[in-house]
Amino acid sequence: MKLLISKLLLFFKLIRYPNLLIMAATMYLMQYALLKPMIEAAKYEMQMSSLSLFLIVFATVCIAAAGYIINDVHDVEIDTHNKSDKVIIGKHFSESTATIWYYVLNVMGILAGVWVSRSLGLNSLSLIYILTAGLLYFYSSTYKDQLLIGNLIIALLTGVVPMLPFLYEIPLLNRAYETDIVNYNASFNDLMQWAWAYAIFAFLLNLIREFVKDTEDFEGDKAYGRTSIPIAAGSKITKWIISSITILFICLVTLGFKMYLLLGEKPIADFILAIYLGVLIISPLLFAIYKTITAQNTSDYRIISQTLKLVMAGGLLFTIVLNIVLNLYYRQ
Repeated sequence: MKLLISKLLLFFKLIRYPNLLIMAATMYLMQYALLKPMIEAAKYEMQMSSLSLFLIVFATVCIAAAGYIINDVHDVEIDTHNKSDKVIIGKHFSESTATIWYYVLNVMGILAGVWVSRSLGLNSLSLIYILTAGLLYFYSSTYKDQLLIGNLIIALLTGVVPMLPFLYEIPLLNRAYETDIVNYNASFNDLMQWAWAYAIFAFLLNLIREFVKDTEDFEGDKAYGRTSIPIAAGSKITKWIISSITILFICLVTLGFKMYLLLGEKPIADFILAIYLGVLIISPLLFAIYKTITAQNTSDYRIISQTLKLVMAGGLLFTIVLNIVLNLYYRQ
């Protein structure tokens, strides 16, 4: 029994269960903390069932888990060099066993994604799961070794995650309320602004993390012939790139708050949102910039990576805070 539990815990570690939980939480929060309140405030009803959302989340999580596994399969040697204490494949699971799990998870994810897309009459969206599975395989086997391409692929795929509930719900709303759209010039497409905001948030934050992780893994990557930004451009330029993107991120958050959240009708509401963004988003990012500029070793970059994870969590929880504030002050 103890051996079974130990193997199960190692399997969860292999598939990066904290990251998978964040993905699932992201999609549920997009649906129930953003989409649902906004749709109901406009006197309309959600169209996607909880089962459909579960299948979308399940499909995404399965394909992501498969991606983590195949990435580790291709990285056994380099991971042994970079972080030997964290290597699982070859120590606790054989490569063949890991590969079987890769195929099983991919098949389950693709089947669930295709089924829910077809059942909702949104067949084209089933391509998301097929293309993602393919991209994650080629990322692990090829693109990760190429300058910048692998970083952009992971950042882009991460950016798609918060958009998924919107990509399903909005076409269903347009279909269900077609008469209102025609007669009253109604539109649900404005909801996509929120989807794009979170997609850009996720894209930029994960792009920064990709560069941080590349710097953290510099020695191992260089030893095995990989081409990353730190290897190609050096640590000083990489620090400049990381800091510049982080500054851009802070500017976009500040601009978004000023344009879309700073309503001015209830100063206390604006104050709560501003304090939240300042404490849990902007302050950690400023710390990350400082730490990047002064970083000297691997442990410094590990701290930066953990700080960026805190910002991700803060961005997710912001949906709940925003929903509470709007309910308290603007929907009485």
